[in-house]
Amino acid sequence: MSRGTVQNLKPSDLPMDNVLNWEVDDKSADGEDFEVALPQAGLDGVCNGSPGGIEDPQQQFTSAFTGKGDAKARYRVSQYANADQSLDAIRGLSQTLRDCGLKEQKDGSYSGMPNSNGPRLEVSVRHWGNWVGVVEAQYSPTP
Repeated sequence: MSRGTVQNLKPSDLPMDNVLNWEVDDKSADGEDFEVALPQAGLDGVCNGSPGGIEDPQQQFTSAFTGKGDAKARYRVSQYANADQSLDAIRGLSQTLRDCGLKEQKDGSYSGMPNSNGPRLEVSVRHWGNWVGVVEAQYSPTP
């Protein structure tokens, strides 16, 4: 957030933009699949997590993107009541991603093929205070 406004990503900020040519998808951003809260991850239900006592965010902003072929991406920015709740949401998301078969990378992001099949999923998380930003990019293994 900057000066009271949530900053959105540009399509060029998404992983593999040079190959997938991401574009904003205003139609999908209003869809139910894009509005889910953490610890759900991935698009089309590829990584379902169990909330397990994780509080819903006070507010959430979601942006949708489409890319070459069947590529989809989502950027969710969620505000929680306090930093402890935001950290709980991040821990829940991390568990969902590990349970789904994704591997944590050295930079703290996650990537892999959920449950060893289907599309490739790349997830990165940013955290500041009671805010959490999650970028999810899902595409065929050979874009």
